[in-house]
Amino acid sequence: MQWMNNIDINIGSVYFTLKSLDVILISLFVFFFLYGVFSFIKRILKKYTLIILTNILIALTPFVGAAQDKESTLEKLQLSTWEMQGLVGKTASYKYNINHVTHYFNKVKLGVFEYYLSDTIDQEFDATKVGKVFDGKYIIKRYISEKGDNRITPVSVFQIKQINKNWLILRNIKHKHVLKYKAID
Repeated sequence: MQWMNNIDINIGSVYFTLKSLDVILISLFVFFFLYGVFSFIKRILKKYTLIILTNILIALTPFVGAAQDKESTLEKLQLSTWEMQGLVGKTASYKYNINHVTHYFNKVKLGVFEYYLSDTIDQEFDATKVGKVFDGKYIIKRYISEKGDNRITPVSVFQIKQINKNWLILRNIKHKHVLKYKAID
């Protein structure tokens, strides 16, 4: 028979001869062995897929939640009215909105500043950043002059040392003093 021919195999320095029938039997053995291995893996994966996917979701949930729940610095500033601590018999407070901060002294409006957040200490005020930058290490602000008053107002830079729902701690870059504010509403 034609299919019963011998096949010579050379693996390194080992030579052996297989008959075609041997090759067919070995091929069938390998096929069924691999089929059995893959069936076993498939059964295990089918059985544990839900557990594996659940563990992956549990592992990733804190990262997704943290990214969604993280408030921007701008949002944190706007959450409260911030009252300066350390004044005796007087109150100084600040209320931030998206593009300006209103300064109150003894509950009377004293002035309005425009401001923006920055990751760098800006010496010049960049009005194009007002209300557009949501996070930063510094508050850059300047007094908004009365209409018709064309004087250039100085730029103030404050480093944000801490901000959370209860406290705002700033360091004046020019004068180096630290200002502590408590959320009052």
